Amino acid sequence: RTRLMEEMQFAEGLAEACERDGTGIHLLRLLDTGFSISEGDPLLVLSTELSSQHSIHYFNHGNYGLPAGVQGVLPWPGGHPPAEHAPLPAGMVQRAPCALGKLINEQPGVRELSLGDMRVFYVENLEFLHWLPSKIQEQEQFCRLGPRMAARAGVAEQEPLIRVFTLDRLRGPPMLYPNFARTV
Repeated sequence: RTRLMEEMQFAEGLAEACERDGTGIHLLRLLDTGFSISEGDPLLVLSTELSSQHSIHYFNHGNYGLPAGVQGVLPWPGGHPPAEHAPLPAGMVQRAPCALGKLINEQPGVRELSLGDMRVFYVENLEFLHWLPSKIQEQEQFCRLGPRMAARAGVAEQEPLIRVFTLDRLRGPPMLYPNFARTV
């Protein structure tokens, strides 16, 4: 946590979250190897709150099967999670584990850098970075409704369940991307 705060300018809470979920290890490895990024080709980073089963579930499955009472919960297509090798049912674009990360990784201009953990992604240019949220938000499996869209739909606002931030320098600071998977 100390290195994230001192060398990468992370706020203490974000450094602690990245240490707990393993994201920090990948960021420090990239820093130590001299990996190069810039404002035009940043890193996109996903961090889950390990003390929240909702956050972990969303990262792995999306909105499907979240516990009753969580805003944005959707029933599993077909009534249950798909079997490991079964075709995905209509409405599902990725399967667990790390479904959100897998969806991001298959987008053009994106490369996964967290050794299969699907948490740290190199984005080759800003056009792809700005295009990614709409790609996520158009998927029912991952879209969370922000205040305006929730009001239009007549439902409660759906809180973001993961932290998303970008880095355009490995020496920081990170820039939070609060509505990455959430409409306005």
